[in-house]
Amino acid sequence: MSEVAPEEFRILVVDDEQEVLDALALTLRRAKNFRAKLTTANDPLRALEVLERERFHLVLADYRMPNMNGVELLKTVRERWPETVRALVTGYSDVEIAMEAMDKAKIHYYVQKPWNNDELRLTVYEALKGGWSKGG
Repeated sequence: MSEVAPEEFRILVVDDEQEVLDALALTLRRAKNFRAKLTTANDPLRALEVLERERFHLVLADYRMPNMNGVELLKTVRERWPETVRALVTGYSDVEIAMEAMDKAKIHYYVQKPWNNDELRLTVYEALKGGWSKGG
């Protein structure tokens, strides 16, 4: 019996801190149950430009960024690309942020910094398997 190749998903990771962006990208590239075609953006306005040109299965955005916070970015993603799975990453354990993100951006997942690499990969995989319509 042959082994099934892991699915490839297009993921946009948005964070204004290059070290965090690199760490998130490396963590997702090391996933064993899916392949990630990763695109990164260090500014939410740049992320919107990228989204205009390419469709993504998932957008993983930091909360605190200049120009626009992650909730505002993911709210825009929800309005313009509703089939895209949305996840928020934050280093602030603030319940109000999570509630705002769930209410305004209808995020699918919330990830706390510092994250556990295996848990992050599992969360992203579950989000991708459950949140993306196969027609996309």
